[in-house]
Amino acid sequence: MLAMLKIAVVTDIHYGLDQKTQTAGNLGLDLLQASLDKIENENFDLLVDLGDRLNDEKTADARACLKELALIFRNIRMPRHHILGNCDILDVQKQEKILGTTLTNHSITMSDWHFLFLSSYDSSVGGNLDNFALNWLERELAANNLPKIIFTHQPLDEGKLPENRFFSDDISEAYSEGSDEARKIIEKSGKVKLVLSGHLHQNKISEVNGIPYCTITALTPFRDSEEQELSYAVLKLDDKIYIDILGREKFSQEIAI
Repeated sequence: MLAMLKIAVVTDIHYGLDQKTQTAGNLGLDLLQASLDKIENENFDLLVDLGDRLNDEKTADARACLKELALIFRNIRMPRHHILGNCDILDVQKQEKILGTTLTNHSITMSDWHFLFLSSYDSSVGGNLDNFALNWLERELAANNLPKIIFTHQPLDEGKLPENRFFSDDISEAYSEGSDEARKIIEKSGKVKLVLSGHLHQNKISEVNGIPYCTITALTPFRDSEEQELSYAVLKLDDKIYIDILGREKFSQEIAI
């Protein structure tokens, strides 16, 4: 039996000026603090941030906002891992310095699990999994026989999104270029138990050739939302994967591994 792990996941904080997005960016800082206060009190083993920490504003404003977020992230006691979202447009090295962590492709092993943090950032909305990223993914999946979870900003399943605020009419920027190649690599490995993403501002789960792909909604609500509550995900891992998305858009799923 696999050892129990408990992981908190936040995504799409979009802290910054409201007019740059439909998301209520002015709430982002307070909602991040509130979510991390709850997480700190519940004995999590790991925090994962799936990107879009900022609205894509001018550089000076974005740097100031990221420094405010970083103060909150740096105060938590548990390990944390971050990846880039399409709106995180500051120079990557500067962002890494502010956050005190890497934002490019990396992986960790924790207990009986192998977690991959896959970056598709190329400054476009949809992102791109180029040959470098795909080769890295293939090597990491071959590195050991542990069960694996892949964390990405943009999802990889490429399903239609009829009820999505941003992508219902055109899914071309909902998914990363190269997602089909990534899925083939994932399927061939036989080791991936879940791919977890943000970007869509929507809770959704699908299965493609036996692999579950889950997206979680933004931590920060839309400006016109009647519920201004935060939202984040809880993963509990043992001999199954339990997904609970808390807050204004509750969602639960149990996945056999």
